[in-house]
Amino acid sequence: MLALAYSLGLGIPFVVFALLFERALGLSKKLAAHRRTIGLLSGALLIAIGVLLMTGVWTTWMTELQGLIGNFEPVV
Repeated sequence: MLALAYSLGLGIPFVVFALLFERALGLSKKLAAHRRTIGLLSGALLIAIGVLLMTGVWTTWMTELQGLIGNFEPVV
């Protein structure tokens, strides 16, 4: 049973990827028209995170976030 569960857990993502591959190509073609905008936005996000890291604000935010979700227990 354990080997079956392991095999399914390993194989199912590849099967799902194969089934959704054509749809993903269509989405990729639609996003290609906005490639420059996506690149500029992602670059700005990287710069913003870098500034937050250098100023220490990122660490403060992550500490606060850990305090908020630190006691979370999953249902499973």
